[in-house]
Amino acid sequence: MSEQRHDLVMPSVASELSGMPQTTLRRWALAGRVRSQVTPGGHHRYDRAEMVRIGEVIKGLRTTDVAAMFGVDQKTVTRWVEAGRIPASRTPGGKVIRFRREEIEALLNGGVRRVS
Repeated sequence: MSEQRHDLVMPSVASELSGMPQTTLRRWALAGRVRSQVTPGGHHRYDRAEMVRIGEVIKGLRTTDVAAMFGVDQKTVTRWVEAGRIPASRTPGGKVIRFRREEIEALLNGGVRRVS
């Protein structure tokens, strides 16, 4: 039980790790977009690993950034993502696409290298 609690963080820490305001985290938790546990006192606690992952996605390159790097239109990049030709992640809401700089630079340099 204590091991499980160790992986849970308070909203202030979750906000710092994810790059999202605490109010957004709470709203997303209530909507089921992110997981949270509620303490007996009614306070939310968030999974540390999930907050780190969200932070990486949110802070990643945008579609416009990747389009400029490849010298193509933004819609082309979106089609590549939908076809699975380029690695991407979506924010928990599912609408915003983000890219890891390391993966995009590997593609630009001619190699496909997955970064996990």
